[in-house]
Parts: sequence; structure tokens; C-alpha cells
Amino acid sequence: MTLAGFAPTPVEEINNFFFSLFIARDKVSEEVENKINDIPNVSVFVTKTENGVAAKPKPVSIKTASGAGLPAQLRIPKIDTEITVLNPISEEAPVLDAALLRGAVRYPTSGTFSDGKTIFLFGHSSYLPVVHNQNFKAFNEIQKLSAGDAVFLRDGTTEYEYKVTEVNKTKAEDTVITIKNDGGLVLSTCNSFASKDDRFVVYTSFVKSYAL
Repeated sequence: MTLAGFAPTPVEEINNFFFSLFIARDKVSEEVENKINDIPNVSVFVTKTENGVAAKPKPVSIKTASGAGLPAQLRIPKIDTEITVLNPISEEAPVLDAALLRGAVRYPTSGTFSDGKTIFLFGHSSYLPVVHNQNFKAFNEIQKLSAGDAVFLRDGTTEYEYKVTEVNKTKAEDTVITIKNDGGLVLSTCNSFASKDDRFVVYTSFVKSYAL
């Protein structure tokens, strides 16, 4: 499975094309589905432009899933990154963009720990001098990763270790992300806030898991 041009968009620049590329509709386990919750205190406003006039901002609420089959935290020691991972239920672009304001995001139809498929996470990066919401810097410096570097995901009971196998930088229109469904992890972001030019994609392979 390949994804062309996939990367998170800025909140005000929703591109439905990116989010129509996942066609699989695999469900997570019943245990996970039974733990679907609303993220508390989410009131994210997404502004669109209609006929050149700014539309009234609308709040976007986010329903998420949690449980032993889903990642809850991402840790990358080399770049001193430790960040919450959200698991939205909806594939709608406004929901996914709103979730990006809270951390890294697992695409709803990508893999879980229990199904052996590739987990796909995406997040913002920003090199603006002042960033009030640090989640805009969630994936800053992933381009500094190299083959052999360790990446860790965890749920509430287990930590999963991955090893970086490849780091790519491409133009947005040329980006093709390969999803092999081999139990690995793929990270993707843009290299600067609001940029439509460069994309960084990090591929990893699963190494082992540890009980917490």
C-alpha cells in the first residue's frame, strides 16, 4: 500500500485528499472499542475561507479510542522527544487536524499493536521563533534520525521498540509513503509550519516489546 503526498496540513488548510487515501476499514479489538472516550476540554476552532470571506469558526470535538492495542505515548531518545499519541475514531480532516493540536496522531485505519500491521503516525513541526502550542513542534527534528536509531511506543502496560531503517525528505507532490503492513512504524510530518514543500518520512522496523 502506498500513500501519495501524505503529510499533516496546517489547521486552516484542510486537504481532504490526504485523508481519502486510506481505504482499509479494519476495526480495532472489542476491548479497544469499548474504551472510546471524548477528549476532555477540547474546543478547537477551524476557520475556512468561503468565496474569499472567512467563515465563522466552528468548534471541533474529538472522539478517541484507548486500550492495550493502541499507542498512547511516543518516545524518541535521540531527539529528546516524548509526546502523547492520540487515536481519533473519525477520519474526517477537521477532526484529524484538531487532534494534531494535542499531540501526534495515529491514522484511524492504520495498524495497532495487536494486528501486526504498520502503525502510521503523523504530527506537526514548526520552526517559528515563538510557538505557544508545543504540539506544533511534535515532530521537530525527526529528520535528524538515522538508520539504527531507536523509537519507542507504549500503551498502558507495554513498551514497543522500533529501529529506524530509512529517513526520506521529498517534495510534497512527490511523496509516496509505503505501508508494508509488516508490524513496523512510520512517522511523517512537514518540515515547517504552513509549508507545502518538503516532507520528512521515517520508516522503522519492530524490534521487541517490554512489560512496563
